Amino acid sequence: MAKCRGFCVGGVIKVINSKQIKSVLLAAATWLCLANGVSAVEQPGLVLIENYCLDCHDSDSQKGEVDLEAALGAKPLVKNMDLWRTVISRIENGDMPPKKKPQPKPEEKERLLNWLDSEINHFDYSQVDNPGYEPVRRLTHIEFSNTLRDLLGLDLNLVADFPIDLSGTSGFENSANTLFLQPILMERYLSAVDKAVEAVVPLDSKPSVDSPVFVAWPSGKITKKEAARKIIDRFMLRAFRRLPTEDEAKELHGVYARSRKAGESFQMSIRRALGAALVSPAFLLKSEIAQDTD
Repeated sequence: MAKCRGFCVGGVIKVINSKQIKSVLLAAATWLCLANGVSAVEQPGLVLIENYCLDCHDSDSQKGEVDLEAALGAKPLVKNMDLWRTVISRIENGDMPPKKKPQPKPEEKERLLNWLDSEINHFDYSQVDNPGYEPVRRLTHIEFSNTLRDLLGLDLNLVADFPIDLSGTSGFENSANTLFLQPILMERYLSAVDKAVEAVVPLDSKPSVDSPVFVAWPSGKITKKEAARKIIDRFMLRAFRRLPTEDEAKELHGVYARSRKAGESFQMSIRRALGAALVSPAFLLKSEIAQDTD
């Protein structure tokens, strides 16, 4: 039963129930929508939802745990795509409104369905200034393989024994919902990276002049330490797909320095540093840095 409230007009107490209050408030909201530039197409859609749906699915009733009043306030409506597609289906099938409730005229039903179809199935996403964020995910196997090829200048096909990438319910292989790091995959990464750095950094000869990795080489004009810094800095920039942070740079240069201090050769120390970069989250994971949209 609807709750009743009283208010005074000219000394006479008028009693109205919560449904009437909602009608008054929705009428006011409709006026505000028009004042704020809501289209002539959208406004009738809101009125039809109010007339035929909110009696059962407002924030108080929520029949079937469906709150269309709240869903209408979440703009754009496509934010609740699954809910509104269910509503469209129920209206098309004649399940909404229920048979015992007032029914829209055929032209009203058509107008409502056309409006919902436009808002949900044909929404213009170019209107959205802030599309949200992309969850962190690992590289797909294809991305991993192609990125290694571009970084190293060698097509090594190191992902043949990787566990298959799952597509999940979305059907897309690059969905963050399925691209997480399993222990077995991390083992495959370590093995692949070892093979990659062995192939690109020979221990007993000078690398090819065409190598995209060796942008410097020790000589009479440049020391091993200086050459290593140039190689590692350039490699980080390309591998991380962004400028490395100060801590990231310090860590990789530290890998090289510790290797040299342990008595390992220049080439082996470069291998260590490049390998550390290729198993770093900055390389293996794709993340979106938050941007100020103001």
